[in-house]
Amino acid sequence: MFFEEPTGTPVNFKSQEAGLFIQKRDYSIVKLDIPENCLCLQIGELTQIVSGGLFKAMPHAVRMPSGRSDISRTSFAVFMEPNLEVRLNAPEGISLAQVYT
Repeated sequence: MFFEEPTGTPVNFKSQEAGLFIQKRDYSIVKLDIPENCLCLQIGELTQIVSGGLFKAMPHAVRMPSGRSDISRTSFAVFMEPNLEVRLNAPEGISLAQVYT
C-alpha cells in the first residue's frame, strides 16, 4: 500500500508507472493490478518445491511513483523457511525438472 506523508492517507495509483511488477516465464515484466479489498500473496521457492511446481515463484519488484517524494510504501512480509537440516522434496512422482519448468 502507498500512503501520503505525513498524513497517512492511502494513495491509489491508477498509472502504469507505480506498483507491484512481476517477471513472467517469458521474461516480460507486467504490472499487477490488485483489486481493492484483495490480498496478493507472493510465494517463494519453498511453495514451488512442495507443490511440485503447481505454484510458481516469480521475480517481483515494487516501483515507486516518480517525482513523488511525499509517498511511502507499507508492506507486511512473512517468510517461511524450514530448518537447515530439513530436506525439501517434491510430491511423490514429481521430478525436480517438473518443479522448475
